[in-house]
Amino acid sequence: MKINLRSTIIALLLAKLLIACVAAFGYFSHPHMIRQIDTMGVSMRYAMKFSEGPSSFALLPTTLASGDLVNEVTPMEFPLLNLITSPVFFLGSDFDNAFAHILLLIFSVFLFLKVYRQCQKADSALAMAWLITPLYGITYIFSIRFMPDYLAFLLMSLGTLYFYNSRSKTLAILFCAIAMMIKPPVAIVWGLLLLKPFAKWRQHIPFLIIALIAPAFYYTLGIKYLEQLSQMPGYFSVEARNPIDALISFFNHPKEIFILITKDLFARYSIVLIAISLFIAKIKIAPRLFVILGLQVMAIAIIDGAHAFMHSYYYIGTGLTTALIFAPTLKDSPKWLQLSALIFLFVINLETSLAQIKPLFRGSLTSECRDIKQNVKQLKNEKKIRTTQSPIPEIGLCMGKISNSNEANFGIYHISDNVSCDHVIYQTKSLMVCQFSKD
Repeated sequence: MKINLRSTIIALLLAKLLIACVAAFGYFSHPHMIRQIDTMGVSMRYAMKFSEGPSSFALLPTTLASGDLVNEVTPMEFPLLNLITSPVFFLGSDFDNAFAHILLLIFSVFLFLKVYRQCQKADSALAMAWLITPLYGITYIFSIRFMPDYLAFLLMSLGTLYFYNSRSKTLAILFCAIAMMIKPPVAIVWGLLLLKPFAKWRQHIPFLIIALIAPAFYYTLGIKYLEQLSQMPGYFSVEARNPIDALISFFNHPKEIFILITKDLFARYSIVLIAISLFIAKIKIAPRLFVILGLQVMAIAIIDGAHAFMHSYYYIGTGLTTALIFAPTLKDSPKWLQLSALIFLFVINLETSLAQIKPLFRGSLTSECRDIKQNVKQLKNEKKIRTTQSPIPEIGLCMGKISNSNEANFGIYHISDNVSCDHVIYQTKSLMVCQFSKD
């Protein structure tokens, strides 16, 4: 029986998308729960500021953990994701967090299809590889997270494909510039231009340099301006590293390099399947792809050194490169190996999807906050709440309130925090609501 590869891949993509939409009504799942909470908190805070009326300040990003600080600003990456998803929070429902996540997924699908169209115009191999990027490599984890990294990857891929296909230079520059303002490391997607002959891709170099101008300004003058307005630490660190020292620190960790390549870049040791297709099934994979991948990894090593091992999403720009390396195992290999590769993709994505949806079937912070909202009506008109001081607005996001206040009438705490509270007015399995007297 012949395998309809394209239809099977599309079925897997749709199943993964559907499960992600359903899982959005639960709670955040690992990895990087904190970053997802931070990111959605900024989106919610935007909606709060917009509701106060139009102003230039309302366009500047602010963490939900700003407490009693007035007109606070948070230095962070360009907040396109937050601006796109913030309108959802005007609904004021118990499911705004879920709707915001679903909106991001829908927007990502739109961009994904735009890139796919450009891949089809380039060649069929590129199109097939792009189809599996949400299911494979570093991207199979981050394609369903409420984080800016995958959005930046999609925009950077779209801009790069515009260059690759010699389409509108203006749009190519725009998409690439916005992507790098969101996440500068996605610049490594440009490595795919090396698939073209030198005479073809070198003509793009002046335009690539132009695309770097806006991100360079944002991460120097722009961030400096935000820091001057802010009383809180930034959501990231911008630190210039000596390239030689960065490379030395990177290569001083051979174990981490091995894990990065085999477990992250080539998802879950799928490099074994690739090796089988190369040496046993005699499938041909363009050596240039391994060179491009090596250059992409080296670029991140030069930028961030060993620090990047703690943040695998820095390498999300390798997603299409590794998919191009893996694709022949799916497309051109013997049937038994092709089936093995498909089963592999099914299993790793099923595992991730089940982990993401698990909070729906057990108690979670989201359900406890919903319980509090339904039973403590006094909280409805409160904008801020007292919480245990933390830069992570977990309870604030859950309740739809600004956290870390010292002046609010109500406080919500984890019972395990052992906070002294004389007047507990409501309690759930893990949270307690305290009321404070007005002085």
